[in-house]
Amino acid sequence: MYSLFEPDPEDFNNNPLLFVQLDFFPCGGMALCVRMSHKIADGVAYAAFVKAWSDIALGSSETIVPDFISASSRFPPREDCTVLSMTFMQMTKKNVTKRFVINASQVATLKAKATSTGVQQPTRVEAVTAALFKCAVTASRSYALGHETEVSSPKAYALTGAVNMRTRLEPPLPEYSFGNITGLLWAMIEDGGAETNLPGLVCQLRKGVQQSTDKNFIAEKTKLLRIKGDAVKVYRHSSWCRFGLYELDFGWGKPTYTTGVLYGNPIGIILRDTRDGDGIEVWMTLLKEDMALFESDQELLAFASPNPSALE
Repeated sequence: MYSLFEPDPEDFNNNPLLFVQLDFFPCGGMALCVRMSHKIADGVAYAAFVKAWSDIALGSSETIVPDFISASSRFPPREDCTVLSMTFMQMTKKNVTKRFVINASQVATLKAKATSTGVQQPTRVEAVTAALFKCAVTASRSYALGHETEVSSPKAYALTGAVNMRTRLEPPLPEYSFGNITGLLWAMIEDGGAETNLPGLVCQLRKGVQQSTDKNFIAEKTKLLRIKGDAVKVYRHSSWCRFGLYELDFGWGKPTYTTGVLYGNPIGIILRDTRDGDGIEVWMTLLKEDMALFESDQELLAFASPNPSALE
């Protein structure tokens, strides 16, 4: 592939707001890459943009119309992007990213195992996220235990990410409000205490989502991470499930495969739909030493397949 412009992952503030590249291959296939700056849009807004674009290209009579008024009136633009800049600073080439796929039947099994009186109907994202986080912490603990003279074991493990707040606000914003309209997803496993089980983690995730619009909750958790510093190992979380990317059609037919382009991601979990819409594709980023233990974890391999063909 040939690119006239290559975005610089280390120059967040000066990168373009939108970058589009179309590549054609000798086999007759093509790849469309759309990269939008997080300064102006979150994942929901990005998905709405590309869906509206494809609808217009296809001549659809039911084109999505992004709403720019509601979000800007309640979430005015800021000159700085402190949180986003901090996230980019945490990226390192020492991290390793691996792809896993969890099919529909295994997702259903995880949901059943994650069910409790606290959360009687866990979502597939909640169940999968909790299972992956649990395995990641197990790998980190195992490595630290085997290298006690070289590595300081974290006292706690936190999972943080963005939650779409559009429908959670009072009054709610339109579904396709444009901008960064997110709250805080949160879960934590304390080191040295009782092992947190799958239902317990799902309860934490559900509670975090329910409190994601609470400014006091967000301030409390942010302060906690700053105080504890290196004593907490932080995993980032992002879910692109139900964004409808496999339904895009610019006139060439629906995509065979959709994915993201990673630029030295911070450690954490990225979830996307599989083509059938029922399974989940996982892009897991961990420290190199943790990944070696994570990808051989029998608990993980019982529900996740390492890097199967994207064309199956």
